[in-house]
Amino acid sequence: MKLNFLFYLLLFSTFSFGQFQSPEAKIILPEIKLPEHNLDYLKPLNKKLKKSIIDRKTKEYDENGNIIKETVLEDNTTKITTYEYKNNVLIKKETITTSDEEKIKRANERAIQESKRDNDITAIAIQNADNSKNLYLANLDKKNRVIAFSNSYEIKRENGTSYKNVTEAEVLYEKGKIIEVKSKDRIEKYYYDKELLLKKETTIIQGESKETKTDECVYDANKNLIVIYQKTSNSFKDKITYNSTIVKDSAVYNNDNLLIWQGDKKRYTTYKYDVNNNVTERFQYQFGKEYVQEEFEYENKQLVKMIRTIYSHKKDKEVEKNTSLITYKYDGTKLKEHYQTDSKTSYEMLITYEYDDQNRLKKIADSRKYSKSNTNINFSETIFNYTPNALQVTNNYGNVKKYEFY
Repeated sequence: MKLNFLFYLLLFSTFSFGQFQSPEAKIILPEIKLPEHNLDYLKPLNKKLKKSIIDRKTKEYDENGNIIKETVLEDNTTKITTYEYKNNVLIKKETITTSDEEKIKRANERAIQESKRDNDITAIAIQNADNSKNLYLANLDKKNRVIAFSNSYEIKRENGTSYKNVTEAEVLYEKGKIIEVKSKDRIEKYYYDKELLLKKETTIIQGESKETKTDECVYDANKNLIVIYQKTSNSFKDKITYNSTIVKDSAVYNNDNLLIWQGDKKRYTTYKYDVNNNVTERFQYQFGKEYVQEEFEYENKQLVKMIRTIYSHKKDKEVEKNTSLITYKYDGTKLKEHYQTDSKTSYEMLITYEYDDQNRLKKIADSRKYSKSNTNINFSETIFNYTPNALQVTNNYGNVKKYEFY
């Protein structure tokens, strides 16, 4: 389980409408993938996913793997989202939410009757049969880059009134990088040193009020991002009303360019590694005190043991520890067993994984043992049924996941 590290990354999350997202520097933490969270039972099938139905959510995909439709059935509403692409770049995303007026009416009547019965009129939760539409549109240049986009939100209320808001933005590039994203009341500017993002300046204008946030990035000689300073300046009628500078995030790396410390003075996390660069310890601290410690052991580059200790600090300086032990067993690269015990609750969990002759998951069985009550429970069982172009995953609680393939 060798970890790959990136020492800086341009993430895209701040100026986000639909698909387009603007650059943001972020310290990348070591990734520790627990085997039970890394199970991908679709990958061995080597087929392109066409549709998935999980609970009340249905997703449909094109042959390029792009989602083209998503339907979510909620108690009293239906939400349908459709997607359109050009050269695999999203250019249109439309979400329509429709309320079921009759269901909402009946739900409101039940709420009123229950409040009268309980003699608590303040507890009524009345729903409105509102319908809404959210539309994202993007324009691309000849290089397949988003150069302009808009996001509109429209709601039609049950009482006949309506509201609509439209945001339009323009994206400017220089030497292949985004240097500015601007809309009517928001401007983001980006400054680089070759491939490294040095500064991001965001200005939001509301009437005569203006707020400017500036993220300044500092890198070491190996181009590791070590500090992000955030400066905030507020003004009204061009007069400064507030100024501040904080450390938004910071990090320390060892001689092998591995992150060993991340956070700030109040909350931080430390990391230790073995000779193969696997994380052997992740320790979280809050206000200078131990909070959560996780220790990892490996065999043949596979995680075989994890010990998690949660620290509780009492007023009399007494420290209470709750420790969980987790172990894993494999058959080659396939996870075969996941065992976990907890010192506080005195329970044991054993999850076993069975595969068919094509190395596909066939069954996952979860059993629990509670030593205090001396009881054993077959907690759950998940069965995988394969057909040439479909897969159905069912557990003993009646939950079903369906997948269709091209």
